Amino acid sequence: MIVLTLILAALTVARLSHLVDDDITLGFRQWVVKRFGRDALVTRAVHCAPWCMSMWFALIMPVAVLWPTTWLMAILSIPAGSMVAAMILSYTDRE
Repeated sequence: MIVLTLILAALTVARLSHLVDDDITLGFRQWVVKRFGRDALVTRAVHCAPWCMSMWFALIMPVAVLWPTTWLMAILSIPAGSMVAAMILSYTDRE
């Protein structure tokens, strides 16, 4: 169970980290700049995706390992499944 939890959590961290830098969150990033200014810590954090944000998203890893409930696994499986789909699509697009 712990190995599955770690895999789901790692895939979730990867997907959420990429999501912050995706086109779908452009409006959110623009709002952060308008609300907090260009030099604010939160603005720098949001625009430092995916690598900087992955450190914050990785905070779910110990939670997932220490309390691997069915609900947590179900929630983690959504972004994890999206990441797996993205990986498969990027692999098949190369061929």
